[in-house]
Amino acid sequence: MSISQSRVNVFFADLAEWWCGPINQVTDGIWPHIGLIFEPLGQPKYMSEAVVGTGVTHNPMSKLRDEAAIVGGRVVVVPLDPDVFNYTEENFLLAFAFAQKCEGLETYSYLEIIELLGAETFDTPVTTGPGKTVCSTHVCRTLLAGGLFDTRDVRHNTNELTTPNSIWRRIADKMGGLDPWTVVGAAGMPPTDPLLAD
Repeated sequence: MSISQSRVNVFFADLAEWWCGPINQVTDGIWPHIGLIFEPLGQPKYMSEAVVGTGVTHNPMSKLRDEAAIVGGRVVVVPLDPDVFNYTEENFLLAFAFAQKCEGLETYSYLEIIELLGAETFDTPVTTGPGKTVCSTHVCRTLLAGGLFDTRDVRHNTNELTTPNSIWRRIADKMGGLDPWTVVGAAGMPPTDPLLAD
C-alpha cells in the first residue's frame, strides 16, 4: 500500500442493541451496522455513518472506541488498501466529498427498515429513493460515487438492498477472506487498537 496516499476504511459494528439481533438473523451475518472512516493525507480521520433517528453524521473516532468497549459489542475496521481496491487519490477525494455532502441526509425510519428486511427475507421489491438512506446504503453510494468499489452483488443489486453483511462478504471476497473476524462470536478490536485512534 502506498503510504503517500489517502485511505478509506470500512467499519463494522455490533452494538448489542435490540435491533442488532434481528438484522443479523435476517441478513445471515454478524454485522448489523457499517460506516466509513476517511484518512485524508496529513489530516485527522473523518468518520461518516448513517444512524436511524439522527441521519448521516460525522462523528469523532471516540464514538467507535466507546462502542468497542461495550460489553457484548464489537467493532472491526477493514482498511481498503488502494493497491488491492485499485483506487487513486482522485477516487478518494470524490468519495470523501460525497460523504461530506450527505451530512444531514435523513435515514429511513424503523418501520421502513423493517420493510427493507422483509425484502431481504422474502426477496420482494421495495420502494426506496435517493432522499433517504440507511448505514449500508450510505456506504454503497459513497464508495460508488468515488469509483472505489461496487459493494452490490447479484441479489443485493441496488444501493438500497445492500446490507452490512452483504458488503462484508463482497469485501472479504475481494481481500481473500477476513479472518479472524468472519466467524460468529469472534471478538472485535480492543478500544486501544491503532485503527480506532484519532
